[in-house]
Amino acid sequence: MRSLLGAAVAPANVPRAPPPPLRRRAPRPEQRAPCADAPRRSTRSRRQPHDGCAVAAFAQTRGAQSGYELCMDRLSRGADEAAAQPQPQAYEDSSVKRYVCERWAGGAAGPSAPWADVLQPRSNSRTSGDDFCSGSLAGFRRVPVRFADALLARMYSLDAAAGLLAAGGKDGRVAVWGLRSPQLALDGDGEAAVEPLISARLHRGWVSDVQLVPRGGGVPLLLTAGNDGALAVWDLAQTEDGQGWGRAETMPRRLALADNLHEGGIFSMHVREQRVLTASKDGGVALCELGGDGGVRLLRRWGDHHAGVAKCARWRGDAADMFGSCGNDRCIRVTDLREAPGASAGLRLPDAHGAAVNCLRWHPADAHTLLSAASEPAAHLWDLRAAAMPLHALVGHISGRASVQIYQPQFVGGGGWVATGGQGSRALWLYDCASGRAVSHSDLGFDPAATLAGAGRGGPLVAAAPRSVYVLTPEFQTVETEKGLGAGGL
Repeated sequence: MRSLLGAAVAPANVPRAPPPPLRRRAPRPEQRAPCADAPRRSTRSRRQPHDGCAVAAFAQTRGAQSGYELCMDRLSRGADEAAAQPQPQAYEDSSVKRYVCERWAGGAAGPSAPWADVLQPRSNSRTSGDDFCSGSLAGFRRVPVRFADALLARMYSLDAAAGLLAAGGKDGRVAVWGLRSPQLALDGDGEAAVEPLISARLHRGWVSDVQLVPRGGGVPLLLTAGNDGALAVWDLAQTEDGQGWGRAETMPRRLALADNLHEGGIFSMHVREQRVLTASKDGGVALCELGGDGGVRLLRRWGDHHAGVAKCARWRGDAADMFGSCGNDRCIRVTDLREAPGASAGLRLPDAHGAAVNCLRWHPADAHTLLSAASEPAAHLWDLRAAAMPLHALVGHISGRASVQIYQPQFVGGGGWVATGGQGSRALWLYDCASGRAVSHSDLGFDPAATLAGAGRGGPLVAAAPRSVYVLTPEFQTVETEKGLGAGGL
């Protein structure tokens, strides 16, 4: 049959011829994988893919959303695994350690001032300076040098040991200075400023107490307690970076942190013979032991020692077997650890003051004499053998009927006098312990919030002002001088 175009057309019922068979290529010779030990010819430009990129490439076949999720999941798991790996902490020798080494070697740290070597408040022994301190203590003279820290706006505690001076206070900050410095031996007009060896924020709340604990003649440990309820132990010989709150700064290495001693902030801390007392806002007093590695172990807790805030706890002497405490309940308690628990409530003065009792200080030589200060105009001197009434009421250093500011009176001149500041007086008042009479008052230009008394009859007094610490040396007058001046008061 032919079509209209003349081409032959096969009938519809005629079967078609089968297609020609496909030509198959000869198989290639088998290629063996290279040996794992054989290196490639060049690997400089062949980087291994990042784990996250490999996951993302694999996830592209599953959609953009699922690929992103898988990629981020892998990356986050990798970051978590890296963070879980212990990172070695790098510590460096601190400026305090270098200073102490130079001090003992007699190097660049320079000579110390005459008062620097006797600023050891825990020593009750006679010092060489006592031979030149005859007569009666008449007052104090300010040394023309100050220990400055612009970041420490207000100081609540001072301590000195091993040639170092430490202060703690507002905003959780602590500063440490060296007592042996060329500036301290200067004579003449003007006032030299000594900058701190270390200044850092060590607590989240204000620092209530600092104390330097000597160890083996080297760099002492630093103990701090604060309103955040923590007791911390610091190694001043080493520093670490980036561990502060609110700013990056160099800090001493922290050896221990005890933040479960109390249910409130710590208002007071005192150390003797590796035994640490803390008084808290929860009304309790805790006793801890300081280990050889700087660790802290709780030994005992008095949970109901005071009804309300416990403001202060202080060891009597160096034996660490008896302590006094006080608080907002206007009560003073003396606890003897040598007595069996529950055998006796100890000595209790229920109404020692007419307001909250804020501060206690023991006499450096007489174990029966105690000094207390409260939120009222008078400080009290007690003889605990006849404690029904105070031995003397020291008045004059507080202007007004009450003291909102907490102040710290100190025994000075070997224990024969009491020196104290007071709210609104901007002066240092001196009282005779034998009579309770005010001997003198000298203008300071500020109300000292924290004070520290040196050892012996000729020990200096350290007083804290905002952002500065000043040293005051005692001045004595002989009997002939007293007769020339006549009997008089202020």
